[in-house]
Amino acid sequence: MSTIRDDLKQLIDTLSERQILALWRVAASMKPSETLTPEEAARVDQALREIEAGDFVDWQDLKRAL
Repeated sequence: MSTIRDDLKQLIDTLSERQILALWRVAASMKPSETLTPEEAARVDQALREIEAGDFVDWQDLKRAL
């Protein structure tokens, strides 16, 4: 079974060098700059589980609601 990480690696292989640099900049900006507390880490883990389960509001739905 393919994982998101595997899919991302395959996608990266199709990108140009310029696109890879742009992606690297975005990914580097997401790197935590400080250590999370156990409570913060638990909240992040919970949020990721909710996203993986499809429990989130679609951007288009959110725009319509606002």
